[in-house]
Amino acid sequence: MSDFSTRLWRSLGNIVLAMLNATLILIALCLFLGLRLAGTVNDIATNVTQSALDAAPLREEVREMTDQIAGLRSDLAAVGTGELADGATGQLAAIDARLDTLQTRAAALREQIGAARLAPERAIAAVAGAFANEISALANCTPSIAPEPD
Repeated sequence: MSDFSTRLWRSLGNIVLAMLNATLILIALCLFLGLRLAGTVNDIATNVTQSALDAAPLREEVREMTDQIAGLRSDLAAVGTGELADGATGQLAAIDARLDTLQTRAAALREQIGAARLAPERAIAAVAGAFANEISALANCTPSIAPEPD
């Protein structure tokens, strides 16, 4: 009976050791995937920060355009009340030139806003592609290859 008891205890010890090894391997895998996820989150945060920085000049442009519109309104109010000096045609030409400039800047601003709307979608697509590449590399047990910059 002693031989059977010894083998039973050895088998149970081996099972506990195997479970401990499997647990440690799973913990190591979770830590590795957590670090990879943290890197991906950092990349996303960097892209969002860059998008916010790209939007700052647009805000300044809108402020300048708002100031110009306010100036044009005051000029047009002066035209409406007849407070123009003798060179009224010159002042009207200046207002017309300012309106043309404002219209050009508004068109450029619309293009920049359209490009800024696409920037988050491109960033998300790039991160999703990189994440899919990492997962497929893990699934195939192949070393990961760094994606080429856009």
